[in-house]
Amino acid sequence: VVVLEQSTTHYAILMQDKLMGYIPKVFVELIREDIYVPRPGAPLGALGPRADHIVHEAFTYLGVPYVWAGNTRRGLDCSAFVKNVFRKIGINLPRHSGDQARIGSPVQDGLQTGDRLYFAMKGGRTVTHCGIYIGNSRFIHASTNNRSVAVDTIAKGSHYGKRLVTARR
Repeated sequence: VVVLEQSTTHYAILMQDKLMGYIPKVFVELIREDIYVPRPGAPLGALGPRADHIVHEAFTYLGVPYVWAGNTRRGLDCSAFVKNVFRKIGINLPRHSGDQARIGSPVQDGLQTGDRLYFAMKGGRTVTHCGIYIGNSRFIHASTNNRSVAVDTIAKGSHYGKRLVTARR
């Protein structure tokens, strides 16, 4: 879950429907991730308004089921996830990840939050998967492994890190 706020007894968490929910602290074990998730209406961070909005919108999909060729919040695949997140902020992308990977500027100066990531999961350089970089060597994507929208690592040598072929901004 994404923790937005806390009191002495509860955490305020981001729910799938974009609302804030509350859970007693005794039922939560926190792990440090250092990922910035802006709240709607919160002051925009140093990453700029576009990246803040991309990350916030992406996190509203956490837990949405992975469905091959799906394109709604009831179920979607990786390219629909990226397309829908970017459409919400006014950027129209193609439906297929391979086509998306040709749109925008190639990232050559280090990843920034909000960059689109493209992977060759079957080897080679043919793009077959995509996600959105959220910082700290992490990205969010509609994952077949997790069967839902989830966060994974692209750290050097990781499963996804070895298959990253391009990033676009």
